[in-house]
Amino acid sequence: MGNFVSELLRLSELLARRVDDPNGSIRCLAAKLADMWTRRLVKANHTVMELICASYLIGQGFEVAVEHELGDSLVCDIRASRDGETLIVEIETGFVPPEASFDPLAYRVSRVVSKIARYSRYSDRFALATPPYHILQIPGFFARPVSERSPEELRKLKELCDRYYRRPPIPEEHILRGKVDVVYVIDVDGLTVTPLALSDYHSSFVRRELDFLSSTSRLLS
Repeated sequence: MGNFVSELLRLSELLARRVDDPNGSIRCLAAKLADMWTRRLVKANHTVMELICASYLIGQGFEVAVEHELGDSLVCDIRASRDGETLIVEIETGFVPPEASFDPLAYRVSRVVSKIARYSRYSDRFALATPPYHILQIPGFFARPVSERSPEELRKLKELCDRYYRRPPIPEEHILRGKVDVVYVIDVDGLTVTPLALSDYHSSFVRRELDFLSSTSRLLS
């Protein structure tokens, strides 16, 4: 336990030397995350990515908070602000629970949709972050303006979310108006963060929406 904490604090020192951080924000965030990890409130690999992403945003001139309470029992991974604009970042590691062993793709799609629907409405801009070895299954639905999102696509995504998120359920209106402004690819080994527009990430990495909707059709019947 102590070894992870010391390594996390060492990482914070390394990151602090790479960016302009006169207030020691990175060290403070690392201390908070280390304490939460000690109390088993956060996972190790998620914590490391959170710290690297937070340091990147600090380097971009943002004021950053981690594990920030939004209300309605929601806690976001990162909340950042700059020039009066707010940004929320949710980090996805690709974890699939044992109960989704026979439908991992459907579970991952529903988790991404639920994150977008629940969190993006609390900030001016919303981002998903992930390591390069995990591909976020972001439906093409969110790459289009709200006016171009079809009722049929919305219905299918709502039905998929309802299979995994019932307490509370994800409101259809929140799915319809969900947004992803940027995807951050976090390379932990290289300590880098690469921002990608959703259209670029979607065209490069994500399976076509028709493919995963076809894959999950047996679950929606």
